[in-house]
This record gives sequence, structure tokens and C-alpha cells, in this order.
Amino acid sequence: MNRLTGAAVLMMLASCSGETSYESFIKNYSDREINVLLYNNGFPRGDTLRLTPNSTKSISRGSSDQAEEEEPDCAERIDSAYVEITGGGTLEKDISNGANWEVKTDQTQSIPRKFDHECTFIIRNSDIAE
Repeated sequence: MNRLTGAAVLMMLASCSGETSYESFIKNYSDREINVLLYNNGFPRGDTLRLTPNSTKSISRGSSDQAEEEEPDCAERIDSAYVEITGGGTLEKDISNGANWEVKTDQTQSIPRKFDHECTFIIRNSDIAE
């Protein structure tokens, strides 16, 4: 009976769907103050982000009740952005291009499986054209 109970418990745990957490950040590693307003489907995604030099802002956080191991497209919900750089200049790195984001994925739990995805868009001085 103990083996049967143990097997049933293992089957129940293995059948759990798991969980996935997401968080996205913008990091300003430049020496300039930068204001960013993100857009999704042509509408602003919130307030303007004021990024001082060497600062980080969280721009979104969410979760899913499915264990999603595959790295997300970090720019999926960003179709454009208004960027203003104090003192002038243009951000040449496209924030709406998922290839410009760094993704860190960790499996934080095995049964049920749980994944944490962290997306980071980093702005450096070399990304700013005068």
C-alpha cells in the first residue's frame, strides 16, 4: 500500500502544470538622463520612465500558470517608444527589437516546474548618437 500511495503522490506532482514568472527592466548605464515612454498597439504603456545615469527601472511583471522554459520575446508588447535624451542625442538601439534584450532564465523549482525569466534592455553611451 505504501508503494501505491507513493506512486500516486509522484504522479499527482508530475501532472501539475507549474508556473512561470516574468519581469522586464530598462537599465541606463549611460552618463545621460533619459526619458522613455513605451507604446503597445499605438497606446502608451504607462507613465514616462525617468532614467537617471546608472539606474534601473522595472517596466513589467507577470506570471503564468504554465511552466514555460523557452525564453520569451522581451519586446513582444512594445511596438515603439518615445525616447528623450537630456542634452540631445538619439538612441540608436531599437527597444522594440527582441534581439536587443538580454534574457536570463532560471528553473527555480523541479516539481512542479517553475521558471523565472528576467528581460533587460541596457542603454550604454555607445548606443547614443550625437
